[in-house]
Amino acid sequence: MNSRKYIVGVVFVSLLLWGPIDHSLNLWWLIRTTYLILIPVLVWFLLKWLWNYWQPSLETEDRVERALASVTSGVLFVLSIIEATKKYHIGNTMTVQTRDGWEDVGDYILLHGANWGGALVLFIFAIVAFWYSISKRDSIKRN
Repeated sequence: MNSRKYIVGVVFVSLLLWGPIDHSLNLWWLIRTTYLILIPVLVWFLLKWLWNYWQPSLETEDRVERALASVTSGVLFVLSIIEATKKYHIGNTMTVQTRDGWEDVGDYILLHGANWGGALVLFIFAIVAFWYSISKRDSIKRN
């Protein structure tokens, strides 16, 4: 059961971060909300059907979940290295403080050097995914 939740969560976060956004369309928020709900729900039902057909044991499901977390951790580590070794990144010429944070109001420009903030965030998420993949689970009984 946890493996399915993990997979659907990864699909949702991936769509949230890297899904298509076209603000030139009139109803872009409706399109974005629809695919952020529709695709994870379809993945959930597909996985439910697959789990009913496959019927994995708790130990097998734990192994699947650990393997997925390990792959996620590896991908995030690689992305953090790529982000840290980039020669250029995109920045903004001007920001203003609003009541709930900072907002970019200037032009987007190409800056020399790596985006160390993004690399650090990816590295932290990679460490969390790695910890999740190797952490002890009390709910699984092993022989």
